[in-house]
Amino acid sequence: MLYNIVTLKETRGDIMRNTYMTSEETNKVKSYMVRAGYNITSLAETIGISREMLSARLSGKVDFGRTEMNNIAAALNIPPDVIFFEYGVTQKETDNTTKEV
Repeated sequence: MLYNIVTLKETRGDIMRNTYMTSEETNKVKSYMVRAGYNITSLAETIGISREMLSARLSGKVDFGRTEMNNIAAALNIPPDVIFFEYGVTQKETDNTTKEV
């Protein structure tokens, strides 16, 4: 099966939009944030981006960069693969946009 890790389609009502993170993935990241004692503002400050930038990424409007993923994972003290990569796709494999899994 091929899985495109760059863009997913998510349907909300009658509107279909491109999204980089599903709501499940966003909730997963937020749960790790809460466990580590962060909110969006404090995590954004810790990783060196604005609250607005982090919010846009968590809502799926903008994709996370590799550095941002690594910085978030380091702040939350967990490997990036645990937070950001589903379906057996690892961080090393993200050099290509489509991978067979």
